[in-house]
Amino acid sequence: MPGMRLNAVNDEGVEFKLLTPFFRALIPVFAEKPNEIRIEPGSSRMQVRWDDKSASFPLKSRLHGYAALAFSRILILSAMSIALEGVEQTGRLRVRYGKRFIPIRVKSRRDDNSWRLVFRPAWKDAQPIS
Repeated sequence: MPGMRLNAVNDEGVEFKLLTPFFRALIPVFAEKPNEIRIEPGSSRMQVRWDDKSASFPLKSRLHGYAALAFSRILILSAMSIALEGVEQTGRLRVRYGKRFIPIRVKSRRDDNSWRLVFRPAWKDAQPIS
């Protein structure tokens, strides 16, 4: 999948460069087009589960605490609150995957230990990039 792009985008289709390392790590998962992707961060890696598989992917960023930064930015993009702990929240965002925009329903839960995200890509609602 060299050259494949995956990243969050705003309404104008502009990518969020801050999230590039996060989404780059998820490219192998998206390639399988799962219905649900469960993500938990570590210090420099994230644990991902989809279908009947799981893997740990490195988060290649020079920023200290990148996982927390990326997760909070995803919550903001999904119109959720980064301040709520112990409450499940839902929202939506859109990603560029190759030459298509994919809407994603996002579920989040944050407790004292970590964030947890669940992505549910709407593959059938994907729109080509014009």
